[in-house]
Amino acid sequence: MYKEKSVSLIIPCLNEEEGLKKILPQIPLFVDEIIVVDNGSEDKSLETIKNLHDKRIKIIEEKSRGYGRTLKSGILASQSDFILAIDGDGSYLPSDIEKLVAEISKNNLDFVWGTRFPLKNKISLPSINLLGNKILSFFTNILFGLKIKDSQSGMWAIKHEAPRKLNLTQKGMAFSEEIKVEAVIKNLKYKEVPIGYQKRVGKSKLSVIKDGFLNFIFLFRKKLTLREKIDRKLLAESFAVGLFVFLALGAIGFSSNGFLDPDTFFHARLSSEVANRGFAVFSQLPWLSYMPGFIDSNFLYHLFLSFFANFDLLFVYKLFGIITASFIFMAFFLILKKHRVRLSFFWILILLSSGYFSFRLLLFFRPFLISIIFIILSFYFVSKRKAIKFFILSVFYPLLYVMPFSVFIALIFLLVEFIKEKTIRLKFLGISLLGTTIGFLINPSFPKNINFMFVQTFRSLTINNAGELQPLDWFSFVSGNFLIYLTIVGIITILIYKRRGGIKNLSIESMAALMLFVVFFALTIRFQRFLEYWVPFTVLAGALVARDFEIDKKFINFLKGIFRQGSEPWRNNRLLKLAKFLPISAVCLFIFMIFLNSIAGNYLALKNTPPYDRYKPAAEWLIQNTPEKSIVFNVAWDDFPELFFWNTHNYYIVGMDPTFMYEYDKNLYEKYRKIADGEDSAPSKTIKNYFNSTTIFVNKEKNPKFIETASADPALEKSYQDHWSTIYKIKN
Repeated sequence: MYKEKSVSLIIPCLNEEEGLKKILPQIPLFVDEIIVVDNGSEDKSLETIKNLHDKRIKIIEEKSRGYGRTLKSGILASQSDFILAIDGDGSYLPSDIEKLVAEISKNNLDFVWGTRFPLKNKISLPSINLLGNKILSFFTNILFGLKIKDSQSGMWAIKHEAPRKLNLTQKGMAFSEEIKVEAVIKNLKYKEVPIGYQKRVGKSKLSVIKDGFLNFIFLFRKKLTLREKIDRKLLAESFAVGLFVFLALGAIGFSSNGFLDPDTFFHARLSSEVANRGFAVFSQLPWLSYMPGFIDSNFLYHLFLSFFANFDLLFVYKLFGIITASFIFMAFFLILKKHRVRLSFFWILILLSSGYFSFRLLLFFRPFLISIIFIILSFYFVSKRKAIKFFILSVFYPLLYVMPFSVFIALIFLLVEFIKEKTIRLKFLGISLLGTTIGFLINPSFPKNINFMFVQTFRSLTINNAGELQPLDWFSFVSGNFLIYLTIVGIITILIYKRRGGIKNLSIESMAALMLFVVFFALTIRFQRFLEYWVPFTVLAGALVARDFEIDKKFINFLKGIFRQGSEPWRNNRLLKLAKFLPISAVCLFIFMIFLNSIAGNYLALKNTPPYDRYKPAAEWLIQNTPEKSIVFNVAWDDFPELFFWNTHNYYIVGMDPTFMYEYDKNLYEKYRKIADGEDSAPSKTIKNYFNSTTIFVNKEKNPKFIETASADPALEKSYQDHWSTIYKIKN
């Protein structure tokens, strides 16, 4: 027994007389059962075993030849809590048995195997065997997204119940690879630990060429089998989650023809211009007269939308926005499932209960929605060591969104692995940097996109006064994310309660999610636009921490215990059962009510938006009464998207991000700001002399100070006016 856990050791045997003489006397005393699986030995192996008179030894026969067959027979015969395997040729050290058992017990792992590399004894493994091992390990890592050193190791430890979850089919040497690949595929908690290795005793049964080739073929066949195998139940559940979100957000989104965010109009019109003008639009936007540094940073995004230019783009925008939001939740649900999180739909409701997160989703098909999917997938690919998929995503990220967060995710995991395992693994950071560089290089706007990213990422946060770059007021911040804050309280409570030693049980992905939630929380306090990343990573951190400490499992067992029949009197008493179940029902109802409140609040916000075509009459007047390409002085920079959607006949002063005007000419930006704020007593003169414009567009509600100043400027006259806007002309 090892710390009250029984231990079995399996030794496959085929003519290993000398090897067994060497290793059997060294087996630690805590091993309760030694199962020697004889595969048809013709030497004195069995006699050697019997002469030891060790009551722990149990001999079973496996008549069909095959390394994999012998190990599977041993696994089936074992009844212990931990099952270990060691080759009978004397090459593995019995002293390392305790190291594997301690590792699997201390860290609550499902599977541990030893790595012989780097070899301490260089002559212990022939060069041809070493080369074959490196090749097979390399392809195992590439094909299955792993990072292991020794895919052929024959020394491992596994929990008793774990093999039942694995599809172990290999009869020969490929079993060594298969059990490791299956452990990863089935999401077992595993680890590779260093062990010793020495030159085997006796003649080797391994055929380097034949067995190496068969192992190689197995890897590719296994990969093809996995590609064909689809977890239909998981797909059905994910689709159900996506459909639920689509119906919930669709009921809000299509309840009004308005839009919560004016940027929608810009993206819709630009997509149409891509269809009409081609790739030239990506490197220069002529409609923004005093923003030469502003380019299209969402190349693939607008390229995709351009294929729908002949449809009603605003309807397409809403439809795709809701579909994309649904995919966010589907991706989130899949990752929860892949990380073995229980009560996944419960966490989906928590995520959807955030009023502000739902509000951001209802800004419809903006590029950041795709970025949320990409950052969630980046987290998953790195946590599951899926190098090729992470590389592809890293290439596409800068083609779709200005800030490639894949590099940030790779950095977080590198830091977490260093803290937890004291190792520095640069592989995924290198992959993200390489992919991101390629993405920037193949963008049609290169090299302008490099400066654009710098300005948008760093300068805009201090210059741009857009609402989403301002901090949220604390009351709204808390009330709009009530369950998210309860999740944070739950995380903190668990970590405090488990502070003594329990923190070591946190997995790498849990620590990474915790770090991401902290970083994005700090950013969200200052800039509310980071909320769309903070909320999902907070929920993900809560789900993973609950999984690591089995809080969700205990909760499920508690629910089962309420209704399970038993000897305790209360179990058969319906009133007592109801009394215990009512608080849980109340909590579930409370969560559902917060979810409904989030939906209702966003429904009202969308219903109260201005009509989507409020600027259409003014835009038509400008088209009819101003020269083509003449500059319209738009007093509010964020009026540009709507004007641009209805009118590409004119050019405009500034739009989307005024930071680029500031970068272009700080003095000019200051003049523009003073005019918009009503601080310039003679705006007509400044506009005409410095901005080359004689036409001014102003929103009546947004710019009352300018209207007051304009009324006192004798050089300005109203040429057009409706409920929403006024157009001034500068007199000659």
